[in-house]
Amino acid sequence: MEIEKLPTIISAMQNDIAQLKNKVNTLTGEKTSGEVRLLLKSGDIDRIDELDGKLYDIGEVDGIIISTLDGREFLIYPKYKECPLLKDERIKSWKAKSMTEIESLYAKCDGEQETDDLKAIGSPAAMWVRNVAVHRKFNIPGDVLVAIAVIRHLDEINAIAEHIEGADKLNKNSSVWSCSRCYSNYGWCAYGFNGYAYGTALGNSYLAVPLVLYKKA
Repeated sequence: MEIEKLPTIISAMQNDIAQLKNKVNTLTGEKTSGEVRLLLKSGDIDRIDELDGKLYDIGEVDGIIISTLDGREFLIYPKYKECPLLKDERIKSWKAKSMTEIESLYAKCDGEQETDDLKAIGSPAAMWVRNVAVHRKFNIPGDVLVAIAVIRHLDEINAIAEHIEGADKLNKNSSVWSCSRCYSNYGWCAYGFNGYAYGTALGNSYLAVPLVLYKKA
């Protein structure tokens, strides 16, 4: 064996070991118990403590996995936009029923049909999440519990975004839209600064966060 080839051989072996470990951890559930983690399009999963020294292009990224209090997991695509859920002239076209905060918290809604309905009537938020990426059909958070989870895991999401070239960061003062209707012209949001859910006018510009259900509870 030529000595000068040893570093290349060792590096290749380390990569093979890391990939094997990821697959074993996935099979044993080691990385699937509510941790915020990075999922690559290759299928590899990185925890935050495994990202030191790594930098991925956003084109390599499937999404960031977060969990909700009821045990669901969602995949966030880290590109966000502040925009209205609906413009005033389109509000009457939205047929969704109003929900109390408790009803929205217990809705267990993945957001797909709701985002379809909002997109069909020209929702800027729905159009953003559907057009921001092509590898998955992303949605607006379907219920306020999912929007709350985005705020709850904000620091961890941002820590992972540090290792993704082209990713956006969430602001601690951000409000995140859900698809849940509050009153006729209000929708439910999660507010990062004070840490609560509240109803706000549909025409206000808040964060549209693209996400999709990754694992049911």
